[in-house]
Amino acid sequence: MDVRRTGQEARWALSLLVFGVILVFAEGFRGRAPTMRDFVGFTFPSRAVFRAMIESGDFSSWNPLAELGLSRLAAPIHGALYPGHVPLIVGDLETGVVLTWIMHAAWAGLGGYLLARVVGARPLAAVISGAVWAFGGYAVSMWWNGEKVLTGAWLPWFALGIERSSAMRAPISLWSALAAVAAAMICYAGDPFLLLHAVGIAAAVLFARPPELGWRSRAFELVRAALATVLGLGLAAPTLLCALFQRGDTSRDETLTAGMVGAWSLHPARLVELFVPGWFGNPFDVQHYPGAVFADDSTHHVLPWSVSVYTGAAFLVFVLCLRRRRALASLGGVAVFFLVLAFGRHTPVNALAGQIIPGLSLLRYPEKHLLVVVGLLGLIAALGAEEALANRVRLWRLLAAPMVVVGLAMVLAPAALRANALLGGAYACVASLLLIACVYLSRTRTGWAVGVALVAVLDLGVAARPFLQWAERPLSVSPFADVLQPRLGGPPPRIYRPRSADFEDAMTLPGSAGQIFGIATLPGHDPASSARLGAVLKVLGGQPDRMAQLLALDAFVLPADMPVSMSPTASLRGTALYLLPRPLRAWMVGSVRLTSTAEAMRAMAANAFDPYGEAIVAADVDPAVVELTRGASGNAGTCAIVEYARAHLDMLCHAQRNGMIVLSELYTDGWTAAVDGQEARLFPVDLVLRGVPVKQGVHRVTMRYATPGLAEGAMVAAACSLLLLLGLLLATFRAAPYPVI
Repeated sequence: MDVRRTGQEARWALSLLVFGVILVFAEGFRGRAPTMRDFVGFTFPSRAVFRAMIESGDFSSWNPLAELGLSRLAAPIHGALYPGHVPLIVGDLETGVVLTWIMHAAWAGLGGYLLARVVGARPLAAVISGAVWAFGGYAVSMWWNGEKVLTGAWLPWFALGIERSSAMRAPISLWSALAAVAAAMICYAGDPFLLLHAVGIAAAVLFARPPELGWRSRAFELVRAALATVLGLGLAAPTLLCALFQRGDTSRDETLTAGMVGAWSLHPARLVELFVPGWFGNPFDVQHYPGAVFADDSTHHVLPWSVSVYTGAAFLVFVLCLRRRRALASLGGVAVFFLVLAFGRHTPVNALAGQIIPGLSLLRYPEKHLLVVVGLLGLIAALGAEEALANRVRLWRLLAAPMVVVGLAMVLAPAALRANALLGGAYACVASLLLIACVYLSRTRTGWAVGVALVAVLDLGVAARPFLQWAERPLSVSPFADVLQPRLGGPPPRIYRPRSADFEDAMTLPGSAGQIFGIATLPGHDPASSARLGAVLKVLGGQPDRMAQLLALDAFVLPADMPVSMSPTASLRGTALYLLPRPLRAWMVGSVRLTSTAEAMRAMAANAFDPYGEAIVAADVDPAVVELTRGASGNAGTCAIVEYARAHLDMLCHAQRNGMIVLSELYTDGWTAAVDGQEARLFPVDLVLRGVPVKQGVHRVTMRYATPGLAEGAMVAAACSLLLLLGLLLATFRAAPYPVI
């Protein structure tokens, strides 16, 4: 194909991908916002904090709106340092989030398209791969899981960089720099474990072609790929080391149980969904969702991790056209391997692989492995389409797979799924026949090749739309937030709200939605939640008065039918808000009790315990604390917070006698204290709060936060950046494509 015709095809191909993005996410372009699964309870709140950080100019990682306060760098899922979050500042919160997500969908599509191009597909065939990455069934399902859209967008770019760098002579080239940056962005965007999937895709693509000069050149290719990956991890050190340093008080520091590792495993019956859209029904009608029995354990997860995994009819139509056996073996073999891993607890392979492959045992939700599967199936479809358009293939090669697979899916579907199977099967048949018709018409008139790409885009786009749910400004108003609005300013108001299934809008402040309005929620929806706080909430669950005192609660948000001794201040949708008197955020006690953690739990729940008169501290030999064990229980003075910011606060305290200042904020590594300008030691009080012992008198107490691991991570990232730049300078002096062997 000549350059002029290739350029024309490329323009058509990119135009069709843009058309597909507009088709699938049309409601987003119209100003509506998604409300699936994690969006209202986690994605919007987390990004609201990012916007507030940019607007205020306070770039500390500490987020006082997350429970009793948490570092946003304690879990990569927030993308606290991710450059791709910059579009979040455009317009209001909903506009910024939708724009950011759509841009990443388009970026994934462009990466998938270019990856197919470099492995040998012409532009119009490569559209198939791009469409799978941008708005295929699995790609759209990741909108239900928030940051996975951002992270997944970088996987094809990593594979592209690795594949292209294999032809370079220098250890570091512009292409390996692309791979390193993509690896870093995968980590920064929210899910570093997806780098395992990026490596899988890159390996499949790399081995899909033979080495130019034998096994030695392949060894050089692997070394360059490993170097790019390591440099990428080094560039991501600020987010990785911060999460590593702060994992101690989270569930992430615990060994995953077999149940946790196997949660959201792909049921083998869901294989049909790869080729028949909507086989398991409408996921938004949870009460009548027939696919629930195949989701996972229906007692825990009514819906699957990915509500659709449809890869399009193009794979079935073109898979038998691919005659490049090495490419088919490499791409297909890796896809099958990750598909078996996705089965999770349904086979022993995932557990066995977790013992062999570094990092795999820490990965939750085996369905995540489908990202590799659908990405490689899209590449196979693109390469098959390339051969179908370039050569006169026999009709049976185009018809065999669609007829067999779709026919079996329709015939063998269980009674509960029969209606969906017939509808989805008919849809797949129509898409397959249109693709075949366009292939045959292109033999007499080459312009019909555009029809192949158009049908592939429409096939995936139309099938994807039912799996997205949009609403008109779901975050714009909350009667519960209005009640708490007068308490904004200074320390944020706090509410206790048990988790519930009400997550479609922010009206009743589900999950962490309160953060959008400047309100902290306990327990929040955050993977870095304090394990100690979780234990305290469990122990005090039957003592709301004690919980409200210790944790400085402003309100309870409870099911309206729950028996409560007070009248609700506001009620909505079966949920009621009970406003409490303004709580003390800091106080002084005259006595300290030294005890073990287990005994502290029992003491805090005891009726005799007065949190405003006595503090419980884990056994410690610090003289200042030991002295207070002999003090009389009771109030020892007053404390007023005179300045409250993200990463620091100042208090003015009047101590009538020696005592312990107790601040109802999370005690964790990174916080330091000073009393009258002199460094003072912070103590964990009542398991989760901060305490500072002081002498009688008037004191100015200051607390400041520095993110653990951030300085070390910045130094590692700087060193890797310097190494990358030096490597690129060295590469300018090398021109030969391969080393002389």
